[in-house]
Amino acid sequence: MFSSRSTVTLRRAPNYYSKNAFPQEIQENQSNIQTNRFEFYLEGTPYLAEENIGAGAFGIVCKAIDMRFEKQIAIKKINKAYKSPSSAKCALREIRILREISHENIINVTDVFVTGTGFEKDIYMVMELMETDLHSVLRSNQKLKEDHFKYFFYQIIRGLKYLHSAGIIHRDLKPLNLLLNGNCLLKIADFGISRTGPTSKPALITPPSSSSSSSSSSGHLSQYVSTLWYRAPEILLSMGEYDKKVDMWAAGCILGEMLLRHELFTGKDAYSQIEIIIDHLGTPEKKAIKRITSPTIRDYIVSLGPKNPLPYDSIFPNASSEARDVISKLLQISPWNRCSAEQILEHSFLSKWHNLKNEPSCSQQVAANLRNIENYEGQMIIKALDEDANHFEMLRGGSYRIENMEKPEKVPEKVEEVKETKEVTETPKISLKSVLNKIKNLKRNS
Repeated sequence: MFSSRSTVTLRRAPNYYSKNAFPQEIQENQSNIQTNRFEFYLEGTPYLAEENIGAGAFGIVCKAIDMRFEKQIAIKKINKAYKSPSSAKCALREIRILREISHENIINVTDVFVTGTGFEKDIYMVMELMETDLHSVLRSNQKLKEDHFKYFFYQIIRGLKYLHSAGIIHRDLKPLNLLLNGNCLLKIADFGISRTGPTSKPALITPPSSSSSSSSSSGHLSQYVSTLWYRAPEILLSMGEYDKKVDMWAAGCILGEMLLRHELFTGKDAYSQIEIIIDHLGTPEKKAIKRITSPTIRDYIVSLGPKNPLPYDSIFPNASSEARDVISKLLQISPWNRCSAEQILEHSFLSKWHNLKNEPSCSQQVAANLRNIENYEGQMIIKALDEDANHFEMLRGGSYRIENMEKPEKVPEKVEEVKETKEVTETPKISLKSVLNKIKNLKRNS
């Protein structure tokens, strides 16, 4: 079990609450950010703010209590979400995805409401509060066995199978976005830059650089998505269109990180990231090189000279042969050689947990509904956000009477205390005994 709060450093935890997923198109005065971003207008709602637990350029999250059930929750505020078309679409995408899907390994949004008027509206998303994230667990001093990592990895792949069946590409899968509770339950979070399926339009083909971090606000799948260390080669190498296999690459990187207890490919910029990957996995095959749309990148690969792949037993000397084999099926530079979530679930590495009856796919109707989001522009986005807010209003049986907008609810933690690194007081203790018993019972009943 995770004992609550130990000697772990929880970096922006839970990170998905506060991630800056939205490109800044509207430059705001710093004083306005300080006075608006960190305020929660919760009077008239059943929620009572306790403390701010994370901050990003466009989001602030507080830990709160739902007074109806005396239950701790997290509330994410997206400040002035309606003011920027791209931030509005990101907010819509995240809300709609979490509203439409329901899966044990995906974070759940329980309520959405809006304050303000016109383009000054703020969006509030109420979500379950998780205890920690995988990044914090891996950085703790606790000894973890491969069985722990198998179960974490199984839940990641189980969640990805569901997402991919709905046509959703997460695009930002990393340990900070994988949240954990005391019973070892893992949930995938942070869908702000997700997309609902590949596009037939060509992706951006600007050569990678350390300063390239833009995201296309059109229907294109941007080349610069996800944290660099988990970014798939087809994005780094500008191979054009990409699909759900980018998430499978990230999953392989995460499994490698669990086995090593440190990041696998740690480039300082996109070019050094390419070099590190090639140093480990060898020169890309000719078919992959032909797919590269940027002459600059092709010339760079040639300049590195021919490279042979390192043996996986030298990269992961303490891992089992099954663990090394499953990583080898994910860390393929050519995405067409990379296994899908369904294929990985059938791998012997996950045989202890694999049960097809407990690994659902998403309905095609939900998938179709989500694909429509990518066609929304301008007022369609605003209208859809209002519809989502009205949807949750109908679910709770009425609107909140949010008052005293000039005097927002203050949270105990001061603005200057909301940092990128947040200390907690106790190391997570993890035990798989109860989880193993639960899985055995599920298999027995199936």
